[in-house]
Amino acid sequence: MSSYIGIGFISKWTTKNIFISNILKAFDNEISLLGFANLIDILNQYFDNYEKEFRFDIKIDEFEFTNIILQIEKIENDCICLQLCIAEDELIGDRNIDIVENKIISFIMKKAQYFDFIFCDNNAYLENNFNEICNEPLFSILVINKGDKVDIKYANWKIDGLSERQNI
Repeated sequence: MSSYIGIGFISKWTTKNIFISNILKAFDNEISLLGFANLIDILNQYFDNYEKEFRFDIKIDEFEFTNIILQIEKIENDCICLQLCIAEDELIGDRNIDIVENKIISFIMKKAQYFDFIFCDNNAYLENNFNEICNEPLFSILVINKGDKVDIKYANWKIDGLSERQNI
């Protein structure tokens, strides 16, 4: 995949079972795996080998995407990140970037209660530890679950990495 939009769902590491349970609740039948394995089996395999990636289909509102890459990465014992990588051409294509961003934000906000942070950006991946994520605008969109409320922060660029965001 040359250029992709990464959506990362980050949790402070608690236990394997809690993390998998939160993924299953957040995505509640939205993920259709390519192949015969079920999602629980795939997630369990990740905890044995973080080098694996899996491909699946997903629907975000009326947009259906195929061959999405799912990766899980553990970062410095602080947190774990489930990342979806969607080809930029498939996600944005000739669609209006503002409409696509609004759909992504709606998709993310429905899942915010299950994760501590959610990010979205062009070619994004988690490279900072949990405490550094909020210090500067590292991602185009960052959702922060503060327990009783959810904050959303925007960088001065949109998820395509090129378009400037107006009125931050």
